[in-house]
Amino acid sequence: MSTKAFNHSLPVETSEAIMDCLPVSDLLTLSKSCKQTRTDVTKYKERVFSIQHAYRNFFNIEEIAQFQKLQSAIGLLVSGSIVLEFFNRERYNGDLDAFCNIRYCAIAGEWLTSHGYSFQPKQNQPLDFNDSFSQISNNNQTRLTTTDEDLENYDSNTVAGVWDFMRNTSKIQLIATCGAPLECIFSFHSTCVMNVFTHRAAYCFFSKLTLEDKVTMLIDLQAPLTEREMYPIRKYEDRGFTIMHRPTFRLICDPSSSLSVLTARYIGDKHCCRVPFHQYDNYTPDIDFLELNSWAMAYTPNYNTIHITVLDIPGAVVDCVFGPKNFAQIRTQLSAIESLIKTGALRYERISTMEKKQTLI
Repeated sequence: MSTKAFNHSLPVETSEAIMDCLPVSDLLTLSKSCKQTRTDVTKYKERVFSIQHAYRNFFNIEEIAQFQKLQSAIGLLVSGSIVLEFFNRERYNGDLDAFCNIRYCAIAGEWLTSHGYSFQPKQNQPLDFNDSFSQISNNNQTRLTTTDEDLENYDSNTVAGVWDFMRNTSKIQLIATCGAPLECIFSFHSTCVMNVFTHRAAYCFFSKLTLEDKVTMLIDLQAPLTEREMYPIRKYEDRGFTIMHRPTFRLICDPSSSLSVLTARYIGDKHCCRVPFHQYDNYTPDIDFLELNSWAMAYTPNYNTIHITVLDIPGAVVDCVFGPKNFAQIRTQLSAIESLIKTGALRYERISTMEKKQTLI
């Protein structure tokens, strides 16, 4: 057959409809088939895997630049359906879930209201956001007690409060975490929602399982599940995910598996899918402290779990989490850094919350 038959590109609508159905790994394979498909795939990826496309329902380009700056300054992570939608290119029409350590939530809330989002109090919340924030932050014993069905994903031990903000039909949930936002992400019900946006990139922590196999493994859930525990699980079953209650012996013991107990996992390792974002704000730092974090898979007779230890890192806005195998090494390295700071050989200045607020708002 003449090669001329392959020199004409498909209509854009047809080409993109085909690529919408392909996992990321197959897009790479398709791009290698010929020069035209390489061009088509490149243009497709530039459009759908862009930060502008990810936030299209929530921010304009100018706001995206400012939001990236906010994320970098206070360690805010975006997670939930919007990130999964970004990676698998399906439409869930979900909210934007912003996870922020409670000590920075006042800054995040004021940023949202200054950009046209209005606070929508839930039942039993004060009408004013600042009053609601003060109510939570002044009571260290406060924990999430809302029955909002959107919040069934979250472990009440890691979440201090939740606030809704609306602009037209766009809804943003600001979720106050008791500790590191990533600690809350690792407490989610299953692996398919362990994905985040930082100011620098999008990360899918279990990319093959989530994006290729369309399987989600339950975390910290023990059979029989309660109705409350089943709610988010059914939601992802309805979205086409197969629920893995227990991984196979091979997956647990194979060092090359993302679920293996034999190797430590890192943010950005070979099992993660990382999509870098364009930096609309030239002043946003290049450093992404998220890639300092690690974890370990673990299994009990009754449930699957993720082992982490939380540690304060000099220079990082929020605490980091580490798997047990990395903790001793990291602690030794931190001691060396702290010694340099104490002797004056290394200068470290933590920016105060007020200084962050004055810079961002």
